[in-house]
This record gives sequence, C-alpha cells and structure tokens, in this order.
Amino acid sequence: MVPAQHYHNTLSKKIFDIVGKPDTQPRIIRYAFILQAQQMDITEEFQKHADECRHMARFTRDLQSKVMWNRMAERWGDLVATEQAKTRQRAEARTKRAQSVHRRVDQSRAA
Repeated sequence: MVPAQHYHNTLSKKIFDIVGKPDTQPRIIRYAFILQAQQMDITEEFQKHADECRHMARFTRDLQSKVMWNRMAERWGDLVATEQAKTRQRAEARTKRAQSVHRRVDQSRAA
C-alpha cells in the first residue's frame, strides 16, 4: 500500500472514531462540560492532523504528493477553524442565556 493511501485510510478511520461509525448514529453527550472537553479534543485532533500533513508535505519529494499533502493540511485547518467558531458561538449563546436568566431574576426581585 502506498504511504499516502495508508495515511488516508488511517485518517478516515480516525474521523469515524471521533464522530461515530458510518452506519450508526453518533453518540450524544448530555453534559455540557463533557461536550466542551470533547470539543477541545476534536479541535486538537484536527490540528494534529493538519500538522502531520504539513510535515509530510515538507519531506515529500514528489510535487504531486506535496500538493496533495498541502491540500489535506488546508482542509484539516478549515475544520479546526470551523470547530473553533462553533465553540465560540456556543459559549456566546450560554453567556446570553445566563445573562437573560440573571436579568429576569433581578426584575422579579425588584418587583
């Protein structure tokens, strides 16, 4: 098996390990603190894959393979950015909900 093909197959397996098996529903975690920790792990995992792809691109002599590795690194980087944006949006939503609850409690106390 060609190293790039082996690496691609390994990445595919890792992705399915993270988000669930292809033929089953992904697990839903009910506790927010666990979800946040899992989110950090996913972001770090995606970043690790991007770094690995960049490393492979640096040491690959074949121009076509180098382009492929760089594209893969770019895609992993896009996933990192997407996951970080989702994390920020969830944190902002939690903050807004908490502020709204505090406002309602303050208004009920003042009344």
